[in-house]
Amino acid sequence: MRYIVTTLRGLESVVAEWLRVKLGAEVETFERYSGLLRVEVDADQQAVLDAAYEIDRAVPILAECTADLEAILPTALKVAKEILQPGESFAVRCERRGEHPFTSQQVNEQVGAAIKNELGNPVNLDFPDKVVRVEIIDDWCGIGYDFVRYHKYLGKWDARELLHKVCIVQMPYTGEGAKRMGVDIGRAAQAFEVKQYIVAPAQPVELGEILPFLEGLREGVQSRYSIQKRAYPFPVRETEVLVYELFQAVRMKRGQPETVLIHTDPLGTPFPKVRDELLKAVKDAKEVVILAGAREGLPVGLMRACDFVVDLMPKVTFATEHVIPVTLSAIANSWVR
Repeated sequence: MRYIVTTLRGLESVVAEWLRVKLGAEVETFERYSGLLRVEVDADQQAVLDAAYEIDRAVPILAECTADLEAILPTALKVAKEILQPGESFAVRCERRGEHPFTSQQVNEQVGAAIKNELGNPVNLDFPDKVVRVEIIDDWCGIGYDFVRYHKYLGKWDARELLHKVCIVQMPYTGEGAKRMGVDIGRAAQAFEVKQYIVAPAQPVELGEILPFLEGLREGVQSRYSIQKRAYPFPVRETEVLVYELFQAVRMKRGQPETVLIHTDPLGTPFPKVRDELLKAVKDAKEVVILAGAREGLPVGLMRACDFVVDLMPKVTFATEHVIPVTLSAIANSWVR
């Protein structure tokens, strides 16, 4: 059986040696394409995968042809007829190495359409029962199959049920390192897809002092958002970023119905003691507002506006850029307890 095996770049020789020693395989590597091996071995797919932890994927090749669409379409259809049972969902994934007059996306679309029209099997790009793999290396094309082994999202609670109703109100970080801090906080806010992030100075701030933080914040949100759009198999919400005076922002949020305000502070109640009460409030709320300081702590008077003042980890003060991941992880993990 022939396999296309992939690994991390630079580990081809390690994987090749394991395959030769454990399975007696014949292994071909490619100088132009690191992380790629073509393997001939008398072993099933699981045995190949088990030969080395360094192996990411091992695709059994059931048919071969030249690397042009006219040859790929009927060959892929033939493989699909062998591997797909009636009603099984599928996806087509093409990995193309070299220069060709077509794109990988064109292969995916045309092969997928041909299989669906001929066999009637449903397409499922997120969680298919089987994956038709089209492996192209220069003028050679091998077609095989694979299974989706790790369902990253299937059957799991969607944390965005909570995160999409969260608003972070945080004082700005100014001074040395402000832009880098803005980038880190922006990436965190977008990574958690919070509904809104409000930069909230407690008093007037000179534009030149706050501008680096705002620029970094915008850069962080946009950079993380662009990655999420490419990587996620579902729509992504971009975090809205606003600037508003701290006390007025709190008054605005405080006046909205079904809103719960939370502040994390060493003066607060230890989290385990209020977890159940806080969880119920968060689940019932339409909006969850989390207040945070930066270089300076939140003004003490604002604690009176909060429904909960919580000490997440007694004796530990979190860095400014850690407020979002620490607070939201604690609340989210309680949500699914």
